Amino acid sequence: MTIAGFWRLCLPALTCCASAFAQTSAQLGLPPGVLLLSRIKHNLQQTLDRLPAYACLESVDRLIRESPKKPIRALDAVRLEVVAIGEKELFAWPDDQSTFRDDIALPGFNSSGEFISTTRAVFARRSQAIIHYRGRETIGGIQAARYDFTISSNVLRWTLNIDGREALVDTSGTFWADAASADLLRLESWPSHIPPELGLSSLVSVIDYNRLLLSGQSYLFPLSAAVTMVRADGRESQNQIQFTHCREFKSESHLVSEDTVRAEAPPPRTVEFQVPPGLTFPVSLAAAVDLTQARVGDPIQGSLDADVKDKHDLVAPKGARLLGRVRLLQQGSGSIASYLIAGFEFTDLEFTDSSGFRHHAPFYAFFRDCTSLPGITRQLGKTTEHNWNIGETGWIDMGQTETVLPPVLPGVAVLFAGNGRRILPKGFQFDWESVRFPHKQ
Repeated sequence: MTIAGFWRLCLPALTCCASAFAQTSAQLGLPPGVLLLSRIKHNLQQTLDRLPAYACLESVDRLIRESPKKPIRALDAVRLEVVAIGEKELFAWPDDQSTFRDDIALPGFNSSGEFISTTRAVFARRSQAIIHYRGRETIGGIQAARYDFTISSNVLRWTLNIDGREALVDTSGTFWADAASADLLRLESWPSHIPPELGLSSLVSVIDYNRLLLSGQSYLFPLSAAVTMVRADGRESQNQIQFTHCREFKSESHLVSEDTVRAEAPPPRTVEFQVPPGLTFPVSLAAAVDLTQARVGDPIQGSLDADVKDKHDLVAPKGARLLGRVRLLQQGSGSIASYLIAGFEFTDLEFTDSSGFRHHAPFYAFFRDCTSLPGITRQLGKTTEHNWNIGETGWIDMGQTETVLPPVLPGVAVLFAGNGRRILPKGFQFDWESVRFPHKQ
């Protein structure tokens, strides 16, 4: 059972005048939301126009429910690398030396399009999405503008393939954007009409976005997504997707003549290398992180507290820089409502040797430990006390302890921060264990 998304775009998009952005629709006699929509498109088209080929680690938790009366349960977890080259999404198994391909055959419920194709379908310059303004709503505490859209299957090819039965469907959806910055926050989409012969009750894709700094440029990136399919008989499948370790993806080849070789051109000033797996990296924050002011995507920097060696070979010296970003910030709920959940990832390791050569490696490691600091914990323990009166013998006091674990994101350090501690100080240490990077270029 697979669901595949293929996007075909045509026709020029609406052009907009930047000088009009500061004016309101009412001042210009336009329907509500028109100028804000121009700003939203402008922001996304800047990203799509300037976007280099880039890759992320896509982690998919697949869940199923056999019937509406049964609880949803984990089926398995899939980890892939996904790269956007031009208008295509390509996939590869982690650590696979073969080329990226259009899809990877997996049993069960699969989907594609959440990484870039859906965004392009709605906002690319040649998109033919029909968009209507629906007013203001609050999304994650942010005042957001809501728009509904539809796209014909003649323009956007969304193919559903369910147990060998295939149909091409129109697409409907809703998106929300920050009313102040005009940055896209969330995009939901679903088939406008599902042919009854497919045996589906509903299919919904939800993508959440935020800004990330990559190669010194600010991009609106998908950070997470959820795709939920419910069959007509009530069986449900859900894919919860996280995008981490995003980076520029380069694949270059050069033709060098014999004359060039004889000219003995100077060696490159940057040496790319791979970090061996199984090594411990003690990394300290180079600057404090104020969690009350931080935003997902904000850059962070760390430094190695000691030399890291592979047996007797030096991999990275003390003081080497680790570059990364804030990956997760969300308020707890229920029994952990008084805590902020914060996640941090380091993606690049670099240092300069005594000869002036810059050494760089993608950094992919699992979080193992951190500085012991009041108010900062890796897990929460909640104890509930119960008292029972048993008559002449008195009272019995009993306690029940519940352990609350943070979300698991590969390569991300996720911590609980209490109300009394919302700043990670300079020098706060993370201990990481390197694992093999998902794909070697």
